[in-house]
Amino acid sequence: MHILDPRHSKFLSRFVAIITLSLGIVFAPLSAGFASTVSVVAVVNGEAITNIDVENRLAYLLSATGLKLTDDNEAQLRDDVLNMLIDDKLKFIEVKRLAPGLIEAGAQQAREMVDDTYKTDTKSSGQNLRELGLDRQIIEQKVSADLIWSTLLRDRHKNQFDNADKLANQALARIKDDLSQPQVRLSEIVLAPTKDRPTSANMEVAQQMIDAIVQGADFAAIASQYSAAGSGKDGGKLGWIVINTLPEDLASAIEQAPSGAVLGPINQDGVVYILRKEGVRAKGLIDPSQAIITIARALLPLPADSSSSDQLIAAGEIKKMTETATSCAEIDIINTKLGSGQPSYVYDLELATVTPNLRAIIEKLQVGEATEPLNFAEGMVVIMVCDRKMPELDLPSLQDLTNNELNKIFSIISNRYLLRLRRAATIEKRGS
Repeated sequence: MHILDPRHSKFLSRFVAIITLSLGIVFAPLSAGFASTVSVVAVVNGEAITNIDVENRLAYLLSATGLKLTDDNEAQLRDDVLNMLIDDKLKFIEVKRLAPGLIEAGAQQAREMVDDTYKTDTKSSGQNLRELGLDRQIIEQKVSADLIWSTLLRDRHKNQFDNADKLANQALARIKDDLSQPQVRLSEIVLAPTKDRPTSANMEVAQQMIDAIVQGADFAAIASQYSAAGSGKDGGKLGWIVINTLPEDLASAIEQAPSGAVLGPINQDGVVYILRKEGVRAKGLIDPSQAIITIARALLPLPADSSSSDQLIAAGEIKKMTETATSCAEIDIINTKLGSGQPSYVYDLELATVTPNLRAIIEKLQVGEATEPLNFAEGMVVIMVCDRKMPELDLPSLQDLTNNELNKIFSIISNRYLLRLRRAATIEKRGS
């Protein structure tokens, strides 16, 4: 039995790939602090969570994200891990109640995904996991919980998820309407307030995350483990966003930040955000500076020490020769007559590489239109645009936009559903 609808398999498998990436991270086992005896630290609707579960999940969290365990954050990280385990218990209990057939299928698919993620050409997944000091069962439980939960929500809220295609087409239409608007590419980590962690605590946790990211922790993996937003399934990636659709104060901060900068923590109505700026398009998808052009030029040579009056005379002379030219072939003939010795044509010139002052002049020209005489070090020059090609629009695919909409829908439904389950559950936390 396959629990994943093929239409959503990419959506979920990308999420699983993110939350299980850790092979490239060096991990030091927590042997010094590992409990030698098993004790129950929480009971969720009669089902136990042990201190060993917490230790193994903490090891996995540290390995996947690159976060470091310190005296300052240990208590918070252990509490975070326990809450993650509680949520997973609630997911399993609810799926068993409503769709028990998903449990075994989810477990099988989780095993396959963990194998695919951790095996290498020379070692099995089991060998690599042992060397990393990671417990396979705890990872498979995490992956399986996310798989069966996503499937349950999709099945129970089919109409809303089926609306993702329509929303994606609407998003693409908006993007096309805003092709020339400034855009920024962002990733996010969203921390929503909970009973156990209010906004003030989230601000502290967010700052710890930012410090860790600056020191090399994995932004995408932290987003997949922690973020309350659906974008966490894609490592927090939001893609390209039109800047003027963001809140004014946030847009201003993002515009001023350099690419690669991590912004935050940002408190918006009690929800805490961490943002990473990953790129900018100053004039959107049809930025004229991205054009590839071919130009022809006619050069009237002048000595480097020519006087202002000599330059004025030369400008008048070359203007008279070129003012009736309507093709680059004519500019080529004129350049040859002037005997500059310089080639007339420059092919496939990236307009973005031209000096800003000259670019501003050339951007305004139509094909076949020439500039006024321009004073260069070599002499007086007239330039004509022969050809202009804009690069193909780098529009997001409908599949990517659909994934974004699925993420948003999932985030809203999942957060509400889990909140109801927590309120209705009997949860007893005990000292570890």
